[in-house]
Amino acid sequence: MNNTPLLLGIDAGNSRMKMAVCDPQGNPTLLHNDCGEPYTPSVIYFAPEGGVLVGTQALNASFTDPGRVVTNWKRHMGTDNVLYTADDGKEYRAEDILQILLERCRNDFVNKMGQDPEDVVISVPANYTDPQKEATQTAARNAGLNVLRLIHEPTAAALGNSVHRRGANLSVIYDLGGGTFDISVVQAQGDGLNVIATGGEARLGGESFNSRMEAMLLEKFEGEHGYCPDRDKHLLFFQEATCRIEQAKVVLSSRPEATVAVTCEGKLCSMPVTRQQFEEACGDLVAKTVERVKQTLAEVGLQAGQIDEILLVGGASRMPMVAAALPKLFGKPPQSDVEPDYAAAYGNLIACRIDRERQGRPLVTNNVALPPLRFRYGDVTAHPIGVCVLDDEKMLNHVLLDKGKPFPSEHTEHFRLAEANQTDALVEILQGPKSGLKDKCAMLGHFELTSLPPQSDTQPRIEVLMRIDINGILSARARDTISGKSAELEIDYKNHTVSPTSA
Repeated sequence: MNNTPLLLGIDAGNSRMKMAVCDPQGNPTLLHNDCGEPYTPSVIYFAPEGGVLVGTQALNASFTDPGRVVTNWKRHMGTDNVLYTADDGKEYRAEDILQILLERCRNDFVNKMGQDPEDVVISVPANYTDPQKEATQTAARNAGLNVLRLIHEPTAAALGNSVHRRGANLSVIYDLGGGTFDISVVQAQGDGLNVIATGGEARLGGESFNSRMEAMLLEKFEGEHGYCPDRDKHLLFFQEATCRIEQAKVVLSSRPEATVAVTCEGKLCSMPVTRQQFEEACGDLVAKTVERVKQTLAEVGLQAGQIDEILLVGGASRMPMVAAALPKLFGKPPQSDVEPDYAAAYGNLIACRIDRERQGRPLVTNNVALPPLRFRYGDVTAHPIGVCVLDDEKMLNHVLLDKGKPFPSEHTEHFRLAEANQTDALVEILQGPKSGLKDKCAMLGHFELTSLPPQSDTQPRIEVLMRIDINGILSARARDTISGKSAELEIDYKNHTVSPTSA
């Protein structure tokens, strides 16, 4: 029987899946997969004979049959985008792809530890929306995992870098992953580690930098051979190019020049690329991350000079252009106390232990209860959430839970109906900027209240209660204070029906 605590921390990256488990002393340690690798590439290959290959095996298979491979799934979480249609017609969305990857993580854990994990913490981008978090939880549940908590990736990385053990300080967690960019400002004080601001770019990550080098490659290929490879006709070319570009990007982090060589229809294109050329092509991407850092600091009234340390997280943060840009803002170099790729996985494991202890469930190893960690951590919302209201003939977002709200949190407010003697009401929940137009916001869900007693006046009578749980996921309830009729939030992310409610 395994006497090590059966906890699992998973960093579900766009490029790589990383896992951390407890050692006998309760500290996080990396779990290698069944192939002996410290991470599993986030790649899936749908075999023609049925079944799937995951990770390095899928990556290898992609060079002979690239049309059966799915990568870069993370930006599609929480959407209906079909990423792959199987031979039997079954459609796979990002949620399904994540489920397969998490099933692989679970199997690797069982093969190494002998049992299923008791509790799991999974990290997600700080800028994930409510639909994306819901989809992540669904994927984990369908993979047979008991998710104790979702935690924002920068927060997990702060725990993994032991920011909570440094004494009172302010840290910026700069998290540039394969598909997304997050920035969080973290305050450590006493026995607490609290996020006080968070922001990011949902569609900016290492993949964005790779796309710039791909554009350079395609331009050179067309100049040499008179045509540009087509994504539908030349899948193998683009699969090969993706791998060669990733390799070149890694080389350029330590050397001044690399070469990308690929073939299409027997025609070779060999492109030398210098670090300077690559940085010139991608300079605006780094600048965009720096601007987002400035914006996030400004939201909480902080100056760059007040920050004690800057921690780099995510594989893409290794690029020298990142390390060179941040000292210009902060006046000090960034740090990487823990391997950037693995900090979040370690932090997930620590968070898992903290949350178990918070529930009164200490870790037991070799029949001995380990001393509790005795510290806490807290996260905040990344997006404002409100009710659609009619204001001066415009449908606007009246925010109830603002960005930066610690969770768990809740807020109650009363609203009036649009017209006198109105007997039905549709209350819509939006995620977007304060007083933002409805069509510029994301629809999260709605309530329908019907057969309400008519009233000649339009005094506020519809009570809306919103809650953000410990995972940052929304639940809500609407109640007519006159009749007592109530309705629970109906998740309806794709619905953009106009709401008749008013402020």
